[in-house]
Amino acid sequence: MKRELGNDYDCYELVFRTADNRIYRFYSAEPPRRENRINSSLPKSISFRTLIQPGAEGDFFAIRVLTDADGASRFQPGTLPGVALPEQFTALINMNPASRTFPKAEHGEFLNKALRRLESPATPAALERELTALLEELKKADAMNPYPRLELARRLLELLPQCSGFYATTIEPETRKIDRIVKTRTGNWRLPTEAVEFADEAAAIEHFFAELNPSAMSAAVDQNRQLRRLALDRGLSPGGILLADAGKGYGVRWFNHAQGNSELWFFYPDADHAKVESVVVIDRQELGSDNRLPQQLAAKAFAGMVFFTPFDGKTTSALTDDILKSAAAAKVRLQWPASWPSNRRDEQRP
Repeated sequence: MKRELGNDYDCYELVFRTADNRIYRFYSAEPPRRENRINSSLPKSISFRTLIQPGAEGDFFAIRVLTDADGASRFQPGTLPGVALPEQFTALINMNPASRTFPKAEHGEFLNKALRRLESPATPAALERELTALLEELKKADAMNPYPRLELARRLLELLPQCSGFYATTIEPETRKIDRIVKTRTGNWRLPTEAVEFADEAAAIEHFFAELNPSAMSAAVDQNRQLRRLALDRGLSPGGILLADAGKGYGVRWFNHAQGNSELWFFYPDADHAKVESVVVIDRQELGSDNRLPQQLAAKAFAGMVFFTPFDGKTTSALTDDILKSAAAAKVRLQWPASWPSNRRDEQRP
């Protein structure tokens, strides 16, 4: 992020508001200058070279500071070529007008903070915590220029898959929303009128952040991690073999130690028998009284095929029901492990 955004975001920012609550942001590469007023802490004017393009020195621009009889300040902008500015602003909202120190851009300060915090995490879990916390802070930073704010969100989201492969799918809905917002965008976030002229875009960005829920994304990934651990922890042992019978089907022969098990797991190979293509489980009662493999499973079976039974004695259907209830309550999109039987998932229940 530092290489792509660091220089562009390193600038000074003055944010003004009009009487009808429109926001105008001005940027400069160098600190603005103030023309001091005698016997007053308020300046006569604030002047700077506007930063319109990265690395390019802009037009010299001044804003007069006027004081009403009641002591309220008003700000009268000069002119910028090609930019339609209001006659006056009623507030300078990101600093005290009397201050002699001018603020750096909020998005640049956030970027620097993020870079500092992302340098130290020693583990993927620590990195995940920092990224989630930064996204939560960015969600609350509603005074920030919406366009850099959205870009910062994208950059942070795209770092999350480094913490866990589950994030690759989890962040997709959010990055698609960002893509839709910026798809046809041709504007320039440095222009003071940008959020006013493209109010619909600014509103869409605000809506994006209102819906963004980093903690929920983290919880969804944790739930998928738990599902993966559950799948890996379910030890299996050979339960028996299939024997061809006269009816061109397959009978089930149980090994003695597995006689009491209630599930049969079948690992079906691909066409070349090079790898497992699917995992299918059936309950013992599906064998029927003749102890034969159901016809719908016989097509890919073969004589001598070994089936397996779980050590824990639990039924996969019951475990899946618990998983689906928990996922539905948390609105989590499950990412089923390859080792979870394909006919015991939410999309293929018996």
